[in-house]
Amino acid sequence: KPQLQAALERDEAEVPPPPTSSVLELPSAPRAAYFVALGACVGGASGVMGIGAGTLMTLGLALGGLPSHKAVLGTSFVAQVGPSLSGAWAHHRLGNLRTDLLLLLCAGSACGAAAISGLAADARTPDEALRHVFAAFCAMVGVQQLRAAGRLARRA
Repeated sequence: KPQLQAALERDEAEVPPPPTSSVLELPSAPRAAYFVALGACVGGASGVMGIGAGTLMTLGLALGGLPSHKAVLGTSFVAQVGPSLSGAWAHHRLGNLRTDLLLLLCAGSACGAAAISGLAADARTPDEALRHVFAAFCAMVGVQQLRAAGRLARRA
């Protein structure tokens, strides 16, 4: 039993506690306008064109100067809850929602997000590594889109 207690204390000592600030610091008016415009643009692009809102929001938050990529990721996840539910409800009303796939997709998404988000949020995961992974992902998507656009142009 003393060995278990020592192991638990060692694990607790390795993980720093979360920030305990109870004061909500609001951004300046120009930054607040940027974030409102970002939300509107991401929501609109996602709703009209089906673009992945998470990627756009993450990119916009990173460009908006959040202090760490972990803050970008956490904020992006929460910011997408409302638009996702709103968009899902609109598509459900129009008959565009595959309810037969919902449980499977939600279960898979929840498992993947829990596993990877836990790694990304871990205090031991370097913020710079997260930025590099995200940049590489955006670059791969960009290259894929450029190739697809080239194939379409050659067909025309």
